[in-house]
Amino acid sequence: LAAQELAIHERGPAYLRVDDQHPLDLYAGLDPDGAQLLVLLTNSEPSVLTKRFQAFDVTSHHRQDGRWALNVRLRRGEFSRVFAHLCQDLVGASRTGCSRAEAPGFVLDRISRWERLLTRDRSGLLDESSLRGLIGELVFMEQCAMPARGTRAAVEAWHGPLDAAQDFHFADRLVEVKAAGGGSSRATISSAEQLDVYGSPLFLIVVSLESAPERTDESFNLPQLVSRIRGSLAGNEEWLSVFEERLSLAGYSERQEYEGQIFVLRGIRHYAVEDGFPRLRRSELPPAIGAVRYELDVSRCREFERNSCFE
Repeated sequence: LAAQELAIHERGPAYLRVDDQHPLDLYAGLDPDGAQLLVLLTNSEPSVLTKRFQAFDVTSHHRQDGRWALNVRLRRGEFSRVFAHLCQDLVGASRTGCSRAEAPGFVLDRISRWERLLTRDRSGLLDESSLRGLIGELVFMEQCAMPARGTRAAVEAWHGPLDAAQDFHFADRLVEVKAAGGGSSRATISSAEQLDVYGSPLFLIVVSLESAPERTDESFNLPQLVSRIRGSLAGNEEWLSVFEERLSLAGYSERQEYEGQIFVLRGIRHYAVEDGFPRLRRSELPPAIGAVRYELDVSRCREFERNSCFE
């Protein structure tokens, strides 16, 4: 809503609180040149006064009322949509588990993470794991999300390339997609946060992909899958542009090498991650435990299997 209200201002300065119920004083804004801002007002002095990233500028200053203002300013207009997601991420992630005293450091850490996402090298080929992961997400988008929610909602919900904990963020549910080998029942969970969600239903989708030695009527490669989704978005330039942006952030580019990596889809399984579902949860781990990664045998999770995550 704040972004829509700010859109009526051709130039700044203009500021709107992002959420009256949020525990932190966060504002969306436009500076005098019309550049997009996210502003945190805090009683704690930020650890840095100025920090320059490739996509963002972070500055802070002491206000006349005694508080500090930490300003995150978008420097590169081509990342305007991504900046909106960054702001949503900051607002959502800081809603719980972040005190007012910790807020400046939390914002700076989050900005650094997004900067790494936006500036990482995407000139190389996706490795096998990343390739299968991207195919799994796109298969779910094409075969499950688009028929159930429509093309626009499916693309808008695709947050995997935005370094989110879950791959798809719909208004009423979260979905994590895992690609498994054709004969495997094991899915790799890459963090303690991935299956640790409060307030929204969470589903785990396991896409079974089998490598194929040659092309058949039922086989496909990544470029063909991308082309089909582009076709579904034909005529809607805005959401086609969003899709292309997310593809780029996921590390995909048009490469001849992907043509020869052929797959057959062997199935899509849907699991409700609810009470009793086997998982590690960040909220239940001792603070001394850092990153975790584990395998989940979904063949032992049949009581949680559903016909569709959208039913």
